[in-house]
Amino acid sequence: MMFLLHSSSSAILKFSALALLFYGGCKVTVAKNATFPALIVFGDSIADSGNNNYLSTIVKCDFPPYGRDFQKGKPTGRFCNGKIPSDVSAEFYGIKELLPPYLDPNLQLQDLLTGVSFASGGAGYDPLTAKIVLLGSSRTKLLGLSRTQLLGSATNPAPGFVSEPRGRVCDELAPGFISEPRGGVCDEPAPGSRQTKLLGSSQSPGAGFVANPGTGFVSEPKREVRREPSSWVRLRTEAEGVFDLGGKKIRKNTYVLSLSDQLELFKKYKEKITSALGGEQTVTFLSKALFFVCCGSDDIANTYFSTPLRSAHYDIDSYTDLAVNYASQFFQELYGLGARRVLAAGLPPIGCVPSQRTLGGGLTRGCANKSNHAALLYNSKLSAQMDSLKNSLPGFKIVYADVYNPLLSIIQNPKQYGFEEVSRGCCGTGNIEVSILCNHPSDEQTCTDVSKFVFWDSYHPSEKAYKILTTMILNQHTKELL
Repeated sequence: MMFLLHSSSSAILKFSALALLFYGGCKVTVAKNATFPALIVFGDSIADSGNNNYLSTIVKCDFPPYGRDFQKGKPTGRFCNGKIPSDVSAEFYGIKELLPPYLDPNLQLQDLLTGVSFASGGAGYDPLTAKIVLLGSSRTKLLGLSRTQLLGSATNPAPGFVSEPRGRVCDELAPGFISEPRGGVCDEPAPGSRQTKLLGSSQSPGAGFVANPGTGFVSEPKREVRREPSSWVRLRTEAEGVFDLGGKKIRKNTYVLSLSDQLELFKKYKEKITSALGGEQTVTFLSKALFFVCCGSDDIANTYFSTPLRSAHYDIDSYTDLAVNYASQFFQELYGLGARRVLAAGLPPIGCVPSQRTLGGGLTRGCANKSNHAALLYNSKLSAQMDSLKNSLPGFKIVYADVYNPLLSIIQNPKQYGFEEVSRGCCGTGNIEVSILCNHPSDEQTCTDVSKFVFWDSYHPSEKAYKILTTMILNQHTKELL
């Protein structure tokens, strides 16, 4: 389905002639959209167009049925049946049809000059979020599987999982978790403390958690390795065909890209653009480009509510303060690197996504009120902080995009938007499947007509829902970013 610009948006957009540059003896064509010459994206799985394909992580979706309605039914690493908001936005502004992942080794300079995505599924503003991979016992019980059946064991990992030593960062890890480094949480808690009850100790696991989880989720086997920065990621350099980040050697085993990692990759991107355009033109290019940031849902849904790694130390009010403080630091760093036009999405009604209904919505699978309350609290603080940055940083057009209310409207009034199903995803049962759990293209329970579903899997909207939401947001906020 072709995506059509609204007439109001078309009136805003003005296209000028193409600029011709010569780089390395080759002619380079730079599409000069008078509104935004490029779209540059940071964030999580909502905007990840395939970066996680190139990382040693299980947070992937480069397999069917993902991409079922993408070009020729190809799974590309997008957490959707088709296009995602970064693609819809690039097409909306006439920049290009698809926004590629920066870690794609086949990217050409022409691709870089119109923008890329640095987003990584599983990332958050909280740096701890990118280091957590959790399939809690509650999830496996819902699927009727033991953790060993689902994830495999140390000697025989389940298909598609990486059997890799996590290294000795902490002597004792709470069964059922990965988190390295954990800092003070890693230390043995005092007997009888809240931390002992939640995380467990070396003698006894915390209540409700399963011992002997599968390889790849905890530090098993606990083999001594050299402690290397967790921010090292896999990136192929054009010249040598090796993997590095900023000239450093990488380690094979890595997490998803934190926002700090994404900024490091952006610095490499900026160097390439500077080589092509020159310093002065690069400053102008970045000041006119649109930066889109979509992040934070995993901080609330995964880091806070699904693990005790933060909730053992913060109530929800103080944790949202912490997360928004990290967000503010990120925006200030982005400003320092040249960004001047930033559209940042707030959190959706997290408690109403299918997986959170299943985990926190009771027997009726209603919206999980605690998660929705946390999202609203977070959004109010994020919006206020962005206004503060806009007023304090010269020339910084940073705009908060409300996602919560538009998506809630779709969920509460599905027929008005052409939907029928709002409480479960299309993939599998639609109640819990996401990423590696949504990996059976022939599953008879997977829907045949995704256009009726607001959600593709238990966490991510369908392409149709993304197009509706993204269009609403861009039509509302484009003028503020000019």
